[in-house]
Amino acid sequence: VSEDGEMVGLCDGVHRLLANPKMKKKKHIFSLLIGSLLLLTAGYRQYHASKEVSDGLEVYFIDVGQGDSTLIVDDGEAMLIDGGLSSQSQKIYSILKEKGIDTVSYVVATHPHTDHVGGLSAALEAADCKQILVPYIESENTTYNKFLNKAEEKGVAVNVVNDGDTFPLGEATLQVLGPTDILPNEERS
Repeated sequence: VSEDGEMVGLCDGVHRLLANPKMKKKKHIFSLLIGSLLLLTAGYRQYHASKEVSDGLEVYFIDVGQGDSTLIVDDGEAMLIDGGLSSQSQKIYSILKEKGIDTVSYVVATHPHTDHVGGLSAALEAADCKQILVPYIESENTTYNKFLNKAEEKGVAVNVVNDGDTFPLGEATLQVLGPTDILPNEERS
């Protein structure tokens, strides 16, 4: 939807047209055509918007149910941010293998909640990892501690990041924006 309501106006007009009793037989065909046109327009805009950012940058939002997981790839270098629950380990493993990612430059655990770090151990099994980035080391969360133990077992450096830190990833530079007041509080998400 554009700021001037362009898409809203189009949808309202289509709705009024389809509500007309004379259009009963043609409703389904017309709806299919309009829906296809809207999808093509949205896909065209999305494709061109991503191309303007960087020709080599790819961002994948991985469906891990509860929690988050994002894979960022730029010029052959990869960063995995969070991994969902432990039950999502196979999905994280499969996606890294499917994308042909043998080395992950950074595995990021945004915070030590099970629904964010559970699947990260799979990344350490699927690919070599150069560095793990975390907000702090100490936590009472068992899943987080198992992940850190797996990193130690694999010989992967674990680094605590701070607001403002930057990390190169291919042609991109990623910057930690916050939070600035992070404490190892297990109640926050």
